[in-house]
Amino acid sequence: MTQLPNRVLSGLARGALDIFAPPTCCESGLASELALSAAALERRPRFGEPRCLSCDGPAFAPVPTCDVCRDMELDFLAAAAPYAGWWRMRIQQMKFRPEPALIEPFAVALADLLMRHEPDPAAVLVPIPPGNRRGILHGSAMTFALTEAIARRTGLKTCHALYRVQPGRPQRERSRQDRQSLSAEIYGCSAIPSTATMAILVDDVLTTGATIKAAVKALQQSFHDLGLAALVLARAGAPVA
Repeated sequence: MTQLPNRVLSGLARGALDIFAPPTCCESGLASELALSAAALERRPRFGEPRCLSCDGPAFAPVPTCDVCRDMELDFLAAAAPYAGWWRMRIQQMKFRPEPALIEPFAVALADLLMRHEPDPAAVLVPIPPGNRRGILHGSAMTFALTEAIARRTGLKTCHALYRVQPGRPQRERSRQDRQSLSAEIYGCSAIPSTATMAILVDDVLTTGATIKAAVKALQQSFHDLGLAALVLARAGAPVA
């Protein structure tokens, strides 16, 4: 049997400890929020090459943009990090065990990314509602918490303009083909303030882009003149530096 290198074993051990035994405060025995927050930003993976000129997702020469960006009419589509390593581990953890200490550093990364695009002050942040809202995953409201935290940091208003028509299976349980078949009909739209110039969709992970595409189509059908953009915490399949 082939033995794994010590550095690989060490990395696996650290990852397991991060999930099952997060950094603790010696005095209180509780998870140290400062330690988690610092680690979340410090250990965020970086995008490598080649990547999409629009969203930092995977792109393959000679085409400079990815399939998702070519299929959608968005002002911008931005991801804070590749869906990899410690960052991916923590996002997965959030889906099963909410960790408030991670929301703020996640929001810091997204808010900084958003402000680089100089959004109109009249833009609104629209969280994409999870399909498993009534499911067993306790972290299913992560997009809502992220959106509120980004709003506090940017001064933009939040607007829950999208809702699931009916709860669906989590994306992780769907095949790639099943994900790509999602249509705008899975979402219903409520009112958006008449003063809003743009809706910035907020989601946790972009994989095939099917969820964002469905949300974009639903909003386009209801609000023809509204500008649209998307902000995601992590991008699956993106090259890692």
